[in-house]
Amino acid sequence: MHTTSYDSKDYWVSRFEKEKSFDWLLDYSSLKPFFDRYCTKSSQILNLGCGNSPMPFHLFDDGFGHSLNLDYCENVVENMQQIARVKYSTEQRRQGPFPKWEIADVLDMPHIPCESFDLIFEKSTSDCISTLDNDGSGLRKFESEIYRVCKSGGIWISVSYSQDRWDGFISEKRWAFNVEKVIVPQNISSLPHTSAPVSRPIQYQYIYIFKKNTI
Repeated sequence: MHTTSYDSKDYWVSRFEKEKSFDWLLDYSSLKPFFDRYCTKSSQILNLGCGNSPMPFHLFDDGFGHSLNLDYCENVVENMQQIARVKYSTEQRRQGPFPKWEIADVLDMPHIPCESFDLIFEKSTSDCISTLDNDGSGLRKFESEIYRVCKSGGIWISVSYSQDRWDGFISEKRWAFNVEKVIVPQNISSLPHTSAPVSRPIQYQYIYIFKKNTI
C-alpha cells in the first residue's frame, strides 16, 4: 500500500512546485487568540516548517512583525519571499519589522542563538517528523532545538492531529504545559440525489501549549 512520505524533503519540494498556498491544520483565525494571549507586538516569533502558509502575512497584518519562518525546501522559501514582495510595498517591507523566510533544517539550527525567541510555533511539523520516527529520535531533536532557542518563560505552540503526540517526550522540569482539543469545522454536505444531510464524525485537532521553565 502506498503511503505519503511526509518526512521526505523530495515530497515537499514536489508538492510546493504544484501548490502555491495551503494552510496546514488550523488557520490564523483559530490561532489568533493564542497569539493575542502570549505575544506582544514586539515579541520575537519563530515559525518552524512554515511551508506556503499565509500565516506570516496574517501575523504581520495584525501587528506581529517580528517573525522568522523556516523551511528546508528552497523553492517554498523563495516563493514566499516573492509573494511578500508582490503583496507589500517596499516601504511596508522596510519601514519596520517584517516577516523573514530562511532555508533551514528545524532539527538542527546552529545559526539561531540560544534563548532568542519569545514564542515558537509549528503546525503539524511534529506530525511529519514522526511519520517514520520509529525510535523517537527525530522528535527528541526537535524538542531539544526548540528548548534551546526558546527564551526562559517563552511559549511553544504545537498544533497536531494527535492527542498523544508529545507523550513521553516532554520533561516537566523543562516545560509546563497543557493541551486544548479543538473541534475542526466540517462542511455539511448531502447524499447524492437526495437532500438528506450527511452526518460526519467529529474531527479534532490538538493545540499543545508549552511554557519553558526557568531552571
